[in-house]
Amino acid sequence: MHLSTWMPFERAATELAHFTRVEVSDTSVRRHTEAAGAAYVAVQTAELERLERERPLGPHGPDVLQVSADGAMVPLVGGEWAEVKTVAIGRVEVVPDRDGGAQAHARDLGYFSRLADAATFTREAWVELHSAGIARSKTVCGVMDGADWEQTFLDVHRPDAVRILDFPHAVEYLTRAAQSTWCVDAAKADAWVEQQAHSLKHDEHGAATVLKALAHLPVDQATDRRTAYQARDTALNYLTKRLNQIQYAAFQAQGFPIGSGSVESANKLVVEARLKGSGMHWARAHVNALVALRTIACADRWAEAWPHIERHLRDHARQVRARRQRQRRAPQLPACPTTVSAPGKASRAPRIVPPDRSPRTMNGRPTAHHPWRKRPLLAGGRRAIAAQPKS
Repeated sequence: MHLSTWMPFERAATELAHFTRVEVSDTSVRRHTEAAGAAYVAVQTAELERLERERPLGPHGPDVLQVSADGAMVPLVGGEWAEVKTVAIGRVEVVPDRDGGAQAHARDLGYFSRLADAATFTREAWVELHSAGIARSKTVCGVMDGADWEQTFLDVHRPDAVRILDFPHAVEYLTRAAQSTWCVDAAKADAWVEQQAHSLKHDEHGAATVLKALAHLPVDQATDRRTAYQARDTALNYLTKRLNQIQYAAFQAQGFPIGSGSVESANKLVVEARLKGSGMHWARAHVNALVALRTIACADRWAEAWPHIERHLRDHARQVRARRQRQRRAPQLPACPTTVSAPGKASRAPRIVPPDRSPRTMNGRPTAHHPWRKRPLLAGGRRAIAAQPKS
């Protein structure tokens, strides 16, 4: 099961046979892996229900905790695609960068992934967020892109979280506006984007400066003026609406992260690396089982989670055996008669003649019920009938 969490089921069966000399079909590998994943989903669901029932305060978290959520598309059976949502949670640590400055990065990452709608995912992710100490962390930084469900996610779990728009995501809007304006002069567009990105990231008033530069883009000189106007206005409206989330210089000064690379890496590591292989198509009911195992494998928490999975599998097997035993011990009802009596006539039960149970031998000698006593053989080999009257 651990092997098939990292590689296709056929390859896992091959590797198992190579190292252990035990041959297992890929169908068996798939079945046991999906059963283990379903068991872990059940374990997490039971813990979620306990949290909702008891509402515990939770463990202490780090001084700064980063929470980033995103989604990745996976192929399903029948040509359908569906989004697996993932949240990455990690302790923020400030480390020196190559330029002599400092950068904040998330460490000790944990993951939670589900193929679910936004409301269901927001509810079920509390299991991982609770264990990470989200309720008792001093500061929670929600580094997200601009999806509405991600902001609602923070509203539910930490309304006071510091909202930070993913920096590369903001630069993407600047890039589209610049390329639409200088579509025939890529060098000029790249230079403009580089200048604005540097100002946005490092200048104290960089957000206001960039928005002003964005508003004054020479879209009238664009080859396709309509597209240029649309790209410029989209970027301007998007970033203006999130002005408080793009104060990157202030965020970095406080030791906060400004990029959601942790969850973007999780999309590739946890979800896509295993579920988007060549020719793979998944039944919707089996996706969550596999991504649940992927979250603990990619976070190096397999040894921690496996005892809970194993206990659940054994309890389930014990319940199945007990149910089968009860079914075997249940009294069997007599079979219904197959013949139907004629109208107006009472049906008569067939007469049952009990077999003769009298002993035929006793102490090695034949009794009166023995066939020899009933039909004795006389001397000379002639058979006579006992007690027959003489003529």
